[in-house]
Amino acid sequence: LANYELCPWANRYVYWLKQPIGWLLVAATASVLIGIVIAPQGWVMFAALVAVITVGVAWPWIAIRGVKCNLRFKQRRTTEGDRVQVILSIRNSFPWPIWGLAVEGGFFHEELSGNDDPTAVALARVPAWSTSQFEWDFEPHRRGLYPSAGSKVSNAFPFGIWAARDRITIDSQLVAWPRTIKLASIP
Repeated sequence: LANYELCPWANRYVYWLKQPIGWLLVAATASVLIGIVIAPQGWVMFAALVAVITVGVAWPWIAIRGVKCNLRFKQRRTTEGDRVQVILSIRNSFPWPIWGLAVEGGFFHEELSGNDDPTAVALARVPAWSTSQFEWDFEPHRRGLYPSAGSKVSNAFPFGIWAARDRITIDSQLVAWPRTIKLASIP
């Protein structure tokens, strides 16, 4: 009974509660009601929650506006299971460093792997007024064209309550051919 969805029609009304910003909005509403009805200390809590929400939404939105990304593969063709180097070039046009960037989408087939996390790689820091290159190894587990969908760079720093996203320019794509298997004998 605990795993059964009793009210599937209500999902569209309460889906926003699955996000951290939803719970902060509920807490801000509760603190306003406390400030109005019970005690004025509720207004202090409301101001603090609104400040956290504002910084948590504005900071990623501003940070993603100053970042331009290009993605390319070191080679154009490979087979399933072989490692290929991916090169991500990020240009930061702001005079401050950007923290907490992540590359999402296009590298994993979530519908088949059961993985809900589309993050291919996370980057700790991009220096101010610079163009940085990041390299990592990628192993395609299926044949096909990579990135398979539109890849995006996202930022949810500092609190992770909302993520701002922007498209990544794909300079070259990777074609993953099926893996060949040697037969022991011909029937």
